[in-house]
Amino acid sequence: MLVGILGLMIRLIILKKHSEHELLESTKLYDLAVEGTGVGIWSWKAASNEAYWSEQFFVLLGYKNNEIKASFREWKNRLHPDDMEWTITALEAHFNEGSDFKVEFRMREKSGAYRWYRVMGHSIKDSDNKPVEMAGSIQDIHERKRSEQAIKDASQKLEAVVSSVNVAIVWASEDGRIEYVNPTFSKMFGWRLEDVPTVKEWFAKAYTDNVYRAKMAANWHKRVERSKSDEGSIDSVEVNVTCKDGTQKYMLLNGAWAGDLLVATFSDISEQKSRQKEMENAALHDILTGLPNRALLTSRLEQHLNNSQRRGDKFAVVFLDLDGFKQINDDHGHDAGDFVLREVSSRLSIQVRETDTVGRLGGDEFAIVLSDLNTFDDAIPCLNRILSTISAPIFYENHSLQVSASLGVTYFPQAEHYDGDQLLRQADHAMYVAKQQGKNRYCVFDAMSEETLSS
Repeated sequence: MLVGILGLMIRLIILKKHSEHELLESTKLYDLAVEGTGVGIWSWKAASNEAYWSEQFFVLLGYKNNEIKASFREWKNRLHPDDMEWTITALEAHFNEGSDFKVEFRMREKSGAYRWYRVMGHSIKDSDNKPVEMAGSIQDIHERKRSEQAIKDASQKLEAVVSSVNVAIVWASEDGRIEYVNPTFSKMFGWRLEDVPTVKEWFAKAYTDNVYRAKMAANWHKRVERSKSDEGSIDSVEVNVTCKDGTQKYMLLNGAWAGDLLVATFSDISEQKSRQKEMENAALHDILTGLPNRALLTSRLEQHLNNSQRRGDKFAVVFLDLDGFKQINDDHGHDAGDFVLREVSSRLSIQVRETDTVGRLGGDEFAIVLSDLNTFDDAIPCLNRILSTISAPIFYENHSLQVSASLGVTYFPQAEHYDGDQLLRQADHAMYVAKQQGKNRYCVFDAMSEETLSS
C-alpha cells in the first residue's frame, strides 16, 4: 500500500503544473498524503537547480521545516564519503540509461551522526533526452540496517564457530536433502557437499557394509521419528564411518531439529575407543608378555568346558613352571629375568595353534589350553615340543641363559564336572610331581584315581 501511495505522489510531482499557485497547492497535497508515513518527498529541477524538500524530509534529518536550504548541493554534501561515489554513479546511470534510481546510503543529520536512508526517484526528460525534473521519496532505514548488520555479524560469528569447531556438522531438510556441511566435516571424512547431496547418498558412502548400513538406517530412522514426538533431540549413538580414503573412524552421532532442518554432529571418538580397547586389553592381558592373564584364561577355560558339555569336545590344561628361573634373576638381575619371560612367551605361542590359549598366571608360571583334541594322546607331541623349545639357550646381551620347564597336564571331559579353577589345580598338582621327579618333563593327572602319572 505504501509503495502505491509513493508511486502516486511521485507521478503527481512529475506531472504537476509549473505555476506557483499550483505548485503550492500540490505541495500541500503531498505533505498531507505522506503525513504519518515517515516518508519524505523531494523534487529537483535541472535547469534552475531548484529543489524542494517536504517537511518530513527535514524531520528525517533532524531539522525543522526549511531550517536549512533545500538544494542538490546540500544533499550531496551530506552524503557519507564512503557512499558518495556509487550513489552519484547510480544517479548518472538513471539519467543516461534510464535505470531505476533506488539507492540506500548514509546522510549526515543535524547532530552530525550518519544515518541510513532509502531514496527512490523518477525523472522526466525533454525531447533531447535530457533530464528536466526529478522527484522521489526518502525513508529512514537506519534501524533496519542496524538489524541487518547485527544479523550479518551474528551469522559471521556463527559461521566462524561452525567452521572452527572440531566437530563435523551437517544439516538436512525433512525430505533428506543435505543443505550444508562444515569444513570439519569435509576434513574429517573427505566428503564434500556435492559428494553427499542426500542422506541416502551419505549412508551409501559412510556405511559400506550392506548389513551394517541397513541396521544403521533402521536405527537412525527410529530415533528421528521418536525425536519428533519428544523435545526434538535425538539420542546419541556410536557409529563406524568409512571415510573417502577407505579408513574407518568411530564417531559419536548426535542430532536435533532446528525448525524443519535436522542438524547432526559427528564427534571423533576413535582415539577414545582405542584407549578403551587398550584398557580392556590391559585388564585381560599380562603387561610384561602380552599373553592372556588369569582372568582371560579362566574365561576361555569356561568356554571350553561349555563346549565340551554340549559337543563332547576334548581339551587339555597344561600348568608350566620354569626350572632355574630364580637363579637367572639372582645372577643377572630382573631385566634379564623379564627378557627370559618374554622369550619363553614367544616360544610357547609359536608351538600352539590359533585355537589354543597360552596365558601367564604370574611370576614364572604359565598355563596352556590345548583344544579340539581327537584323543588325549594328541597333546603329547605339543608337550614334547614345549619341553624342547624352552630348554634351548636364551641369549641375553653377552650371556647364554638356560631354563627348562616342568609341566603338569590334566584332560577334560572327566567323570565328574569340574570348573576351570579345579582343572588348573589338577594341572598344578601334576606339575609339582614333575619337579619332584627331576624337572624338564611332564606329568599327567589321573582324574579317576586323583593321582599323577609320569610321562
